Formats: sequence, structure tokens, C-alpha cells
Amino acid sequence: MVDGVLLLVDASEASAQTRFVLKKALELNLPPIVVINKIDRPDARIQDVLNELYDLLLIWMQQMSSSSSL
Repeated sequence: MVDGVLLLVDASEASAQTRFVLKKALELNLPPIVVINKIDRPDARIQDVLNELYDLLLIWMQQMSSSSSL
């Protein structure tokens, strides 16, 4: 049994696997703790990766909102 998930995201990219794991965690009502890793790399895209994660959360919240209003 788990109370949440720790989602480790590479600062140079938010991969399809990241999106899949985040989606599954949210579907199971498991709160994610998001950690952006490798921020010291020259190719780190910290703000872009953070924006991608925010977008994913926003899409998920909109989907949940629209499905609960049916």
C-alpha cells in the first residue's frame, strides 16, 4: 500500500514515461511529489520541464472536472 509517489524528472526532458507515471498516479488518487533532477547539466531545461508538468496537471484536472460533471 502506498500514500503517494515520488516522480523523478530529468531536467533536460520530460519523457513519455514521466507523463505515463504521472497520469497513473493521479488516476489512483496518489499525490505526486515531483523532483526535477540533473538541474546542473548544461542542457537542463528546468522551466520548460516544469511548464510541461504544470500543463499535464492542468489537462488532468480539466478531464477530471468534465468527467465528474456528467
